[in-house]
Amino acid sequence: MSNTGGREEILDKLEDNTMNNKGITEKGRVDNESDTMDSKGVKEENEYGHESDIKYNNGWKEEVKDGGGGDDDGGGDGGDGGGGGGGGGGEDSPPDDLSWVTTFEDLLKLVGTKGPWNVMIFFLCSYAFFLTAFNTMSYQFLGATPDHWCLVPVLVEANWTQQQILSIAIPYNNVTGEYDSCHMYDYNYTTVAEMGYEKAREGVLTPTNLTVSCWSRDFNYTQYQSTVVTEWDLVCERKALYSTTQSVLGIGNLAACLVYGIIIDRYGRQRVILTNAILFIIFGNLIVFSPSVNVYILGRGIVSFVKTGLYISCFVFLMESCAIKYRSLVGSLSVIPWALGYMTIPGIAYLVRTWRLLTVCLTLPALVSISYIWILPESPRWLIQKGRHSQALTVLKKAAKMNKKSLPPDPLLLQAMEQVTCCQQKESDADKSIWAAIKSSLPDIPIFGRKVSLIFCIWFFGAMGYFGISFNATNIKVDIYLYIFMSGFLEIPSYLLMWPAIAYYGRKKIHSSLYFVSGVCILLLMALLLLQVQNDVLLLTISLCGKLFITAVYQLTWICTTELYSTIHRSQAVGGGLLMADIAFISIPYVNDILGDLVVWAPSAVLGCASMTAGLLACLLPETRDNYMPEILGETKYPSTQEIQVTDEAVGRRRKLECDRRKEENVDEV
Repeated sequence: MSNTGGREEILDKLEDNTMNNKGITEKGRVDNESDTMDSKGVKEENEYGHESDIKYNNGWKEEVKDGGGGDDDGGGDGGDGGGGGGGGGGEDSPPDDLSWVTTFEDLLKLVGTKGPWNVMIFFLCSYAFFLTAFNTMSYQFLGATPDHWCLVPVLVEANWTQQQILSIAIPYNNVTGEYDSCHMYDYNYTTVAEMGYEKAREGVLTPTNLTVSCWSRDFNYTQYQSTVVTEWDLVCERKALYSTTQSVLGIGNLAACLVYGIIIDRYGRQRVILTNAILFIIFGNLIVFSPSVNVYILGRGIVSFVKTGLYISCFVFLMESCAIKYRSLVGSLSVIPWALGYMTIPGIAYLVRTWRLLTVCLTLPALVSISYIWILPESPRWLIQKGRHSQALTVLKKAAKMNKKSLPPDPLLLQAMEQVTCCQQKESDADKSIWAAIKSSLPDIPIFGRKVSLIFCIWFFGAMGYFGISFNATNIKVDIYLYIFMSGFLEIPSYLLMWPAIAYYGRKKIHSSLYFVSGVCILLLMALLLLQVQNDVLLLTISLCGKLFITAVYQLTWICTTELYSTIHRSQAVGGGLLMADIAFISIPYVNDILGDLVVWAPSAVLGCASMTAGLLACLLPETRDNYMPEILGETKYPSTQEIQVTDEAVGRRRKLECDRRKEENVDEV
């Protein structure tokens, strides 16, 4: 989910750009101007200088001789297909006139929106999501901490057993029933060794309460053969370094989110995906040669940076390659590969008990992505945006062939791409209108600021709950392999069950209720730990219930953020939320590892209070179910779908009228 780091923001940008390029709002003058054009024939000269008999059928321009059959994949029906040829069995007949094509989505309908090519792109990108879970969720296995005590070399040389050394040299806690892991009694152990164990146990030693830190340490290697903790002694006073091996991932995530948006727009999706996949393999394997913990931490940060870049670029490509109406579904399904990768980690870690070999095993599956050199195309949307129409044509023709679609002649497609570019030329004017909207909405900025404060706090506390409970296995002392597997498994039903709930009950009720329920579960877990309940099944069940609810509501926070803010500020709001989530991600290892080492129930108290706080703040947010997303700053209440129905015909009319308006402006400027 942390890498997750930008899915909804990317999805919103794609949808917002599509609507912004049309340069109009959902309601207003367009309906008035276009209603008079429905169902009547007109004579019109298109931009290529040819006259044709045109009719406007539900807002779409199509030639009379072509008819208007077919589904949306064939380029046909009145609302979605727009003037295409007839659908039906076999290959669709290509349309003879592409003057209705004004956006990339129109071109995508020609090649198909749900064929084998689209499925191929989904699985290629989803495999990257599967891989990224390995880096994010594996630190509790790479840095597993076995039982450990102070090592007393003099007594070891005297052939004392481990139990003899513990009983004489190590303080015993009668409350917890455990030996101290970080201290030992301040004896003269040379004298103790000369006395022998029996005399020392009989009390010949002078009683003392003085303890000192361990000179060196002895680990229980029967639990784990080798981890980064045993390699560099990352326990006790050095435990903060262990937490840093995970916190550095949040820093890498944050840096990647800041720069990869620019990188993928400049160099293309395919090139960035391939480059990051190769870098992921290289740096992921180089980590095993780290000579010190500082080098290891640096390597983890670099791998996290590369991994997040791979995730972002694949998600952008995936969203660009699917139709608008499928984006929400595809965006939701894309979390399933992440969950599958999450679930796979414990199985690999159970079989491989050395951290170096485990790192290699978690990196080698990325070798499959090298095949992307031959099978992953460049994003046709990006190619058209950059004016590389011939390359985009090649990609679209291959996609149509896989989807068994017939395309119009190449010259028509190239002209359609030029037309798409023409309809996107006035972005600077759109920017001016944005600034005008901001200036006109200055009185409403305090309202906007209040919502920002609320949602950012919800992001922070929600992320604390989500990542905190995900990495809390060591504090509740349950089987870590079962805990991580079940945590990954519960990701899937939490996503699937949330959607019908918010559709029926609305966002606000579910948003606040799930935070409260997850908080109650985590606080109940805290109470059980405080009472020292020794029931692993009960502890595991309560903890996983909290994980189920917090996972669902954390995903819902993404949705509410996109629905609360105007088009102008939606991306900034999600980006700010991700920043707060990264800050929470960076802090969580220290809360779980350092605070949990001092008081075992304290992390659960912090996480439970964080979740309850997020629930209280969510109660202050407005309901957004069945409401259109606001288009300008200051729209705090927007008509619901029961009040305004924006139909496919209106969308078609808006596209045609806006494109014609922009072409006329271009002519006037010349």
